[in-house]
Amino acid sequence: MKLVFSGFESALMIKRDRVNVLRIEDQSLYSRVALSLYRGLPDDSLEPAAFFDDFDKELKTSKVLYCAGDVLTLDLNDKRIVSQAVKVLLSRLSNHSEFIARIEELNYRIEDVFDSELVQMDGDYGFAEEWDSSKYLKMLGFGIDESSDATVFSRLGHFVRLMADLFPDQVIALFNLRTYLTDCQYEEFCRQVVSLQLAVLSCERDCDCMFGDLENGMFVDIDYLER
Repeated sequence: MKLVFSGFESALMIKRDRVNVLRIEDQSLYSRVALSLYRGLPDDSLEPAAFFDDFDKELKTSKVLYCAGDVLTLDLNDKRIVSQAVKVLLSRLSNHSEFIARIEELNYRIEDVFDSELVQMDGDYGFAEEWDSSKYLKMLGFGIDESSDATVFSRLGHFVRLMADLFPDQVIALFNLRTYLTDCQYEEFCRQVVSLQLAVLSCERDCDCMFGDLENGMFVDIDYLER
């Protein structure tokens, strides 16, 4: 897969055995690229771009890109994450006969409790929806346990583990990783991404054109020249 910006001469190949880094020296260009990615690369992007597969077929961005934004604002209970977690969990349990039986039993018990109370009331009452498995999970407050995420680094590690569970085929875009991580933390993050075989895109505003062994990068200098 590759990411092609219409204003760049070269494409950034997206790999899973490295962290993919788009490092931009000019502040204005960085801001336009970051905003375009954050908005999901719509047709009217300030810096238009698209993803292509290995056969040069354009891919639908909404199916390929998960833009998480700045490291400091990662929301592990974002609606997209929780909804996908429910979907994945239920798909794994769909053929679990004991799970289905227990949900049905719970449903009958709840209905019995309400029925016993409703018969003592004069009005006509009822429920507009049938309760299914996903509604039970939402009722129980199903979500992501963030209690162990004491630091930016631990939260970031938790985030990429979630992405491996829930969005393993998408390109995960993050901004300003190097700004908030120490060198040792960044190296550990790269190793974790590689071990999970995730496609991570780090968009950075930086003047350093050097890339490490665990980075696959493109550097755009102050004159908009690519290296």
